[in-house]
Amino acid sequence: MESSTVLLLVLAMAPFQLGSGQSLHVDPPEPEVAVAKGTFLQLTCRLPCDKDVARVQWHGLDTNLGNVQTFPGSSILSIHGMLTDDRMHRCVGSCGDQRFQHTVKITIYAFPDQLVVSPEFLVPGQDREVSCTAHNIWPPGLDILSFTLLLGEQRLEGAQALEPEQEEETQETEGMLLFQMTQRWLLPSLETPAPPALYCQATMQLLNHSVTHKKEIPTKMAAVEKRRPAVAPAANFTDSGRTSVSQAAAAAESEEDFLRQVGVTEMLRAALLKVLETRPEEPIAFLAHYFENMGLRSPANGGAGEPPGQLLLQQQRLGRALWHLRLAHHSQRTAFNNNVSVAYECLSASGRKKKPGLDGRTYSELLKRVCRDGGAPEEVVAPLLRKIQCRDHEAVPLGIFRAGMLSCFVLLEFVARAGALFQLLEDPGLAVADRRVGQAVLDTLEGALGTGDLAAAPTHYLEAGSRLGPDSLARALDRATAGRRPSVPMAREEFLEKAAALFIAKVKPVG
Repeated sequence: MESSTVLLLVLAMAPFQLGSGQSLHVDPPEPEVAVAKGTFLQLTCRLPCDKDVARVQWHGLDTNLGNVQTFPGSSILSIHGMLTDDRMHRCVGSCGDQRFQHTVKITIYAFPDQLVVSPEFLVPGQDREVSCTAHNIWPPGLDILSFTLLLGEQRLEGAQALEPEQEEETQETEGMLLFQMTQRWLLPSLETPAPPALYCQATMQLLNHSVTHKKEIPTKMAAVEKRRPAVAPAANFTDSGRTSVSQAAAAAESEEDFLRQVGVTEMLRAALLKVLETRPEEPIAFLAHYFENMGLRSPANGGAGEPPGQLLLQQQRLGRALWHLRLAHHSQRTAFNNNVSVAYECLSASGRKKKPGLDGRTYSELLKRVCRDGGAPEEVVAPLLRKIQCRDHEAVPLGIFRAGMLSCFVLLEFVARAGALFQLLEDPGLAVADRRVGQAVLDTLEGALGTGDLAAAPTHYLEAGSRLGPDSLARALDRATAGRRPSVPMAREEFLEKAAALFIAKVKPVG
């Protein structure tokens, strides 16, 4: 019985066994091939046949026949670097009564040279943490993409790598879901004098294929050293008594050296890095606003502490902090968190009579300006401000500052979406909605928010609200309109206030 079973298995496999001196030739020959997104590759499969003309064809579950060219004895499969190409492909050939097959696994990857580092310039003795973000990558995974912090060509000794962060990019490209990954390090004490630059190196390892990108983190020298005056060249006196400078001495300081010494090179580099991080729709207008809002971080640029000058300086810092907070949408988590840190640093700058740090009064003032400029009604945002504000004399750490700013921006977007929803419910002629319908929508929204974790981030509740599908709303509206009794109208202000209260109830108060 066992001999018969073995014979049947051998006979079943016989059509796929290679004939004597014959086999499928595939180029490239590797069983697994990594292909960069958007690049072109051809897989050629050939079968020599002495008996007859061989028949060769590429197959696959979703193989597009338009990408396959078949000729006598060969077949060519075109790979265009699309996500749909990421699968197993099989070449099948026949020569007479013999059949052959060869499988190739195509892995599509995305790893463009789009590394973003923070801070833009490293200040020895001040910056203790650096981060490096790789954008638009695929596939994700800590075992696929690795980061290294380099000093020259060697790993920086003593740097402590923190837990890497991975999240989806805000936009999909050609139907392909891409990710971004961020690695942070705590820096050791840098040697004196400081090295000219550190480097972030990111390496993607797929199969036997490796891709590496590197990004410089330049070191910002002390202001005194950056602006150190050049040694005065020796002067030659002419017979007329006027001095002249030799050509060699006059050319000692080139245009590039001058721009670097006065800080222009550093300033322009920082501006361009901010453009790459934010990617605004109008880069020129963005740069104009950037230079307009540059400013007053050090007490040397502000007043010495007189009340009028100090008040003006404080208003300028609030405006600059607010500008930084608006550079990136809160869904762009890495960029938003970086901008929050910059805004916090702007407000924490100290004068000669003030210790560094952020007090509750400044923090609360910024919260009010964020909500006011966002266009939300005051009665809608007031309950949130009461929950997350601090006392005037309290010191506000960065964590509370970040959570408060995020809560404000998410509430503004939540209220805007609620307003768009009310516009669909209201009677255009009366600018009010049926109370039963409005309350049914609010109840459905409350149910969606209630499914989340009470300790979840504010953005999770925004996502919960966006998951209100047509089916759940339709059922709620059907129940609301089923009653025959008359209903009083609901105004837009009441609807927005109640919708905002559902979100605010989930926000954890400060204290």
